[in-house]
Amino acid sequence: MSAAKGRTYIDSIMGYFAPRACAVLDLPCSTVSTEQVLNRENTQLVVAPNPASETVRFTSKLGEPILSVELYDINGRLVQNHYNINNAQFIMNRNGLTPGFYIAKVRFEGGFTSQKIMFD
Repeated sequence: MSAAKGRTYIDSIMGYFAPRACAVLDLPCSTVSTEQVLNRENTQLVVAPNPASETVRFTSKLGEPILSVELYDINGRLVQNHYNINNAQFIMNRNGLTPGFYIAKVRFEGGFTSQKIMFD
């Protein structure tokens, strides 16, 4: 078997095995999602100030409630999560995060959008 063919089989097996292993072992693994990715302009999401020192305000100009905000560091690790917000505005505190870039995943009823945030 060639190396390329072997890698194809490994990818197939891992794609099948990994999500099931995460579920059985109750691990916080990410899975493929069928959630709708929303265009930030369509949600009219405003994130300010950016760059921020201590707090960041998320505002939906359409008044659509923000359901949750998840903050990921540059390596993809979840560093903050806020659920059950259910409001068109949310203020997130820095809570000792190191200076740098982060990605905020903001979830609405119709899907989610992402926004880069910088803490200085």
